[in-house]
Amino acid sequence: MSEVHASTVSAESLAGQFVIFTVADTELAVSMQQVEEILKPPHIVRVPLAPPAVQGVANLRGSVLPIVSVHTMFGIEDHANSKAQRVLVLNVKDHQIGFVVDSVKQVINVDANQISTEGVDTGLVSEDQLLGMIKMDDGHLHQILNFEQLCNIHLQTLMNSTPTAKLDNQRVADGSHEEKLQDEVQLISFTVQNQEFALPITDAKEIVNFPKKYSQVPNAPQHLVGLMTLRSRVMPLVSLRVLFGLPLSENLQRRRVLVVPLRNGRQGQIGLIVDDLKEVVRVNRNLIDDLPSVMSNQGNMDDISEVCRLDEGRRLISVIDAGRMLSHHLIQNAVESVADQLTEQELKDEDMDDRNGASTDGEQYIVFRLGGDEFGVRISSAKEIVRLPDKLTKVPNSPSFVEGIINLRGDVLPVVSKRVRFGMGLLERNERQRIVVYEINAQRVGFIVDSVSEVLRISNSDIRPAPELQQASSAGTFIDAVANLEESGRMIILIESSRLLDSNEKQSLMEMDV
Repeated sequence: MSEVHASTVSAESLAGQFVIFTVADTELAVSMQQVEEILKPPHIVRVPLAPPAVQGVANLRGSVLPIVSVHTMFGIEDHANSKAQRVLVLNVKDHQIGFVVDSVKQVINVDANQISTEGVDTGLVSEDQLLGMIKMDDGHLHQILNFEQLCNIHLQTLMNSTPTAKLDNQRVADGSHEEKLQDEVQLISFTVQNQEFALPITDAKEIVNFPKKYSQVPNAPQHLVGLMTLRSRVMPLVSLRVLFGLPLSENLQRRRVLVVPLRNGRQGQIGLIVDDLKEVVRVNRNLIDDLPSVMSNQGNMDDISEVCRLDEGRRLISVIDAGRMLSHHLIQNAVESVADQLTEQELKDEDMDDRNGASTDGEQYIVFRLGGDEFGVRISSAKEIVRLPDKLTKVPNSPSFVEGIINLRGDVLPVVSKRVRFGMGLLERNERQRIVVYEINAQRVGFIVDSVSEVLRISNSDIRPAPELQQASSAGTFIDAVANLEESGRMIILIESSRLLDSNEKQSLMEMDV
C-alpha cells in the first residue's frame, strides 16, 4: 500500500480551485479537478460485508456509485442525516466514489503562496492524510484532504480493482478539427424559473422577443397564452412555465419566444415562452449524460432527455428533447387551436411501438429482501423456496455458520442465515421468512431470507458491474453484479450462489454428522 504525505507534493501543483466542505465542524478542502459533481444524499443500498466506511451503493445516471462516510474514515460518530449533508462525487485513481460530508461551503481560487505543505496542523486528520494547508488572507485555514490516501487505507479492495468505467472528460483531446466538430453539440441555453434548460440548435428555428401585441384565445387552457404573427404566419404561444407545473409569469413582455418547427409531417411552428436567453454554447458529447426516466418532469412532460455538465460539473443544464415535447397532448391541443385545417393524428406512434416491443433479453431472477434492501439470484441457481419452520433442529458440533437442519421431503437440509452471512443482525421468526435452496458442490443448502418478493426478468442492459467493496471474508466475494432498474428507481444486488460458501465451509457441510 503506497503512502502519500504532504511533503511529496508542491504548492504550485496544488494551486487552483478548491471545494470547501465540513466534517465534524472542521473545514476541509479538495481540488476541483477531482470533483465530478456534488449531490444531495441519494437512496443508498447497503453492500453486505463492505468495509465500515462504506454506506452502500447508489444510482448515478445508470452507474453504480459507492457511497462512503468520511466520518467513519476519521473514526468519529457519523452525524444523523441533515438538510445540509452532501455527497462529493470524486474521481480517485479513475474510480468514481461518493463521499458523504456534513456540508459544502463554497468554491475558492487558491494561489500557490496560500498553500503550505510543511508543518501542517493536523487536528481532526492525521498528517499523512493531508496534502497541505490553505491559509486564507482573512485567517481561515482549510486542510487539503488526501482522498487517495484515505481510500488506500479504508477501501483497499476497491482501489486495487480495475475501474468499472474509467472517467474521461477529454475524449476529443486528439484528432482533426472536423472530428472534434462531429463530436460536439451546439445548444441554445435559456432559463425557466431560474433553472437552466437547453435545446439543440438544430431543433430551434429562431428566438424572438415576446410580441408587443398578441391575440388571446377564448376559453383556452392556461398553457396556451395566445397567438402571434411572425412573418405573416400565425403561431401559438405556449408557456414552458405552465407546462413544467409553475405559475405563469406576470410580466410576459420581458420574456423570449423560442420558435420550434412542428414535426411528423405537420407544417408550421410553435412558440415556446421562456424567461430569458442565456447563450448558444458548443459542448462535447461526453459532457452530456442521459437522464434517468424516473426523473421525468411533473405533469407527465417527459421532455427532459439529458443533462449537460459544464464548468467541471458546477453548472448543470437540462436538455429538452423537442420530439418528446411536441408529442405531448398539451402541445398538440395548442397546435390544433390554430391549425384546424390539419388532419388530427396521434403523435406518439413511435413511443407506442417502443412499448409494444418488449425486451426479452436477460435472465429471470428471484428477488428477496434482507432488511430494507433487495437482492437477486438467478432462478436457475435456486432449486426451490420453502417456508421457514417455527424451529430448526440443532446438530451437535455442526459448523458455526449453520443455524440448524430441516427435513425436506426425506432429505436433511442444512440451513444458513443469510443475515448472519451478510453481517446483519438476526431477525425474530415470522411468517414472511423463507428458505431459498441452492445446490452448492452437489449438496443442497438452504439460506434464510426475510421475504421473497418476486421473480423478475432483468435485461442485460440493466445490469452493471459491482464495485469491489467487500472485505476479505470466509464467504469471499459473492456479489456478482448490480441491477439498476432506472424506470422503477430500484437497485438490486445480484448474488452468485456458488460463492456464498468458501471451500472450507463446503467441506464442513459434507462432513456434518447427521
